[in-house]
Amino acid sequence: MSRKSGYSFKCIIKSCGEMKTQKDSISFFSFPKDPARCEIWLERCQLPADTLSQKNVKLCGKHFEKIMFLNFLENRLKPDAIPTLFPDNCDMSTTDLSSEKVRTCTSSSNTVSCDSNTPLNISDDPGSSKSCTTVAYGNNEILALPLPGSSVVPDIIDYAISPGTSSFSSEKSTYLDSPSDFTSSSSSKGCQTLKSWSEKTPRKVLLRQQLKIEKEARLKAEKTILALSNQLSEFNTVENLLSLCEQHLSPAVLTIVKSNLMCKTRNPHGYRYTNDMKQLALTIYFLGPSVYRFLKSILSLPSVRTLRRVTSKYELIPGLNDFLFDFVKFKISTFKTEALDCILCADEMSLKTHLYNSLPKDEIIGFHQTNLTKTYEAAKYALALMIRGINVTWKQPVAYFFVSESCRSLDLSDIIMSTIKKLLKISLNVKAFVTDQGSNFVSFSKSVYVSPQRPYFTVDGKEIVYLFDPPHLLKSTRNMFFKHNFSIDDELTDNKYIIQFYNVDSKLNLRLAPKLTHAHINPGPFEKMRVYLADQVFSQSVAAGMNTHLELGKLPLEAKCTINFIDKMDKLFDIFNSCKVPNSKSYRRPFKNTSMQIEHLSMMLSFFKKIKVISKVNGTDVTSRMNSINGWLISINGLLKL
Repeated sequence: MSRKSGYSFKCIIKSCGEMKTQKDSISFFSFPKDPARCEIWLERCQLPADTLSQKNVKLCGKHFEKIMFLNFLENRLKPDAIPTLFPDNCDMSTTDLSSEKVRTCTSSSNTVSCDSNTPLNISDDPGSSKSCTTVAYGNNEILALPLPGSSVVPDIIDYAISPGTSSFSSEKSTYLDSPSDFTSSSSSKGCQTLKSWSEKTPRKVLLRQQLKIEKEARLKAEKTILALSNQLSEFNTVENLLSLCEQHLSPAVLTIVKSNLMCKTRNPHGYRYTNDMKQLALTIYFLGPSVYRFLKSILSLPSVRTLRRVTSKYELIPGLNDFLFDFVKFKISTFKTEALDCILCADEMSLKTHLYNSLPKDEIIGFHQTNLTKTYEAAKYALALMIRGINVTWKQPVAYFFVSESCRSLDLSDIIMSTIKKLLKISLNVKAFVTDQGSNFVSFSKSVYVSPQRPYFTVDGKEIVYLFDPPHLLKSTRNMFFKHNFSIDDELTDNKYIIQFYNVDSKLNLRLAPKLTHAHINPGPFEKMRVYLADQVFSQSVAAGMNTHLELGKLPLEAKCTINFIDKMDKLFDIFNSCKVPNSKSYRRPFKNTSMQIEHLSMMLSFFKKIKVISKVNGTDVTSRMNSINGWLISINGLLKL
């Protein structure tokens, strides 16, 4: 049976007249599909059999007792429900049996015999006689027991009547609450206690009280849940969250939380940030770029490109900018003491001459400008200064200058001294100053009296060790090695032995020096500027390969001096170019003033003091013109002093 809703139709009972509308709460039900039950419904409603051929044949819920419904909404019927309530037709009521077919049954002992013309007696013992009546509902008959208060008080029994007989067997049973409980599809005879007799039994009264209490408890719980849900929805807002964050979080964390709440619902390309958030992001990036890249996606931080657009608005003029040193001071405020040790690096780079008119500044950029002078000569070089940590890896550019020619010694001295003083003022421990062997830097080192015996200069009473850039010294030594011969204890080095070794080794499938190429042996103008080419010439693999060829007789004994020189230079450069990564080369490990490192540095000091450079052209001594030898002596003594 299904309930039809959304249409307007009437109850099939003419005396009822109930109409189904959208706003009506009365349920209408279709007749059952089971032929037997459908026949019972038609008989109870006193309707002809051809009624079902009509369209929208419905029966309203007013014709069913409440116990026949499955729920309190009364829109679902039990599978065995039948219509019993017809208020306007007295002969259809279940409470009035005056017009029903009544017959009398008689019983002796516990067996009841029924006949249409004989009385029915029920007796618990022989000889007693009790009378009752049977009431016929259509083709079904039930036993109507005496009403309360009469002289007959029967047991609660179920009288099952077998088809074809008039015998009832006495069995214990439960109460039946509706006529649907005793109806069947076949013609049978049964016995039923009326509903009105058992409505107020103690058990049912107790159950009704419990049901009422449970319904009240359920309604109370539903109200409580609804109230709590409303309270939760009121407090579960972004405004309340931010108010709590303002009470319990620091300003920096609060800024991140606000920005994250604002950006979480947007596409990453549509993120917008406040000035406070950008400043905080700049601080994090300034303190640690690696940490910033890790937190960027987690906290929805601005991209690095966004931060660079912000910093591009800062006005960095050539020279020493005070606010830049303030940034450095803020950056190192969280450093440990050992992280404050640093070196100052200076280097020049060539520029293409160009003048640029800056409209916001109303200034022409591109002229010569240092701390002391500013001329209208177009700049051809840029001098850059950078600090770098010794014990901890960090670096920071601090200044730049435009110069028309190579920075003169006087200007360079003022720039270096002023920069070191500012760095010392913000609590940085400048241990060394590193440059290449440009003519202006060599002149500056002489002006501050730097020498192999005194590899340092003083600034405000603090000794600053002077170091020439080891990669630059290695390139100069390689170029000098290919152009001249070195005389060491009456033995000469010659690059021809490397060429002989390369010519043989390059033809082998399994090479002793696989990295050695033609560019290493015959470097051009640009190859001479490559540090890695010089490093691979003065390498352990080349020295080992040449020594193998020497033992095999492929190289003469005179090549031994060249092999030893290459091996010594490899170890020296490894000491200056040490790294923290574990390495199989013992000299490549971090410099810690170990006895092995100090012994090799001391040996190289004596080596460079007695080395002589002999020209291949005329055999003259050109040692005095080789600045790289003096640079190695100053750098080695400076490293030992550190």
